[in-house]
Amino acid sequence: MMDLSASDQQASFNRIGDHLIVALPNNFDADDVSQLEDHVLHQLNLNKRIRGVIVDFAAVHSTDPGDLARLNQCLLAVRLLGRQVRLCGINPGVAAVTIRSGQQLHHDRIGFDIDDLLGDLNDD
Repeated sequence: MMDLSASDQQASFNRIGDHLIVALPNNFDADDVSQLEDHVLHQLNLNKRIRGVIVDFAAVHSTDPGDLARLNQCLLAVRLLGRQVRLCGINPGVAAVTIRSGQQLHHDRIGFDIDDLLGDLNDD
């Protein structure tokens, strides 16, 4: 299994093939989402060959609905730029907050973990 996990302090950014990989930290907040948004949108602007963004929630056990909504706006921006959004590693706490807050995360595909989605990339 590939380990691209974030630290508990900040998101990590990697690139595999033509996709950006973003590993969210546990208890991400508005500052983390702002950093993520700046980095991802900047990278998408610089490199038109990036086809999508994979957001890995594996380190996130729960989150604030407001921070989740801000992240969702970033995901929508990625899709509006014509890129795919893939999500993985969503834990029960994050799923519960998503459902309770009535949000629908903007995505093209959801996988169990990062390896699940990376396997899908080879099939595309």
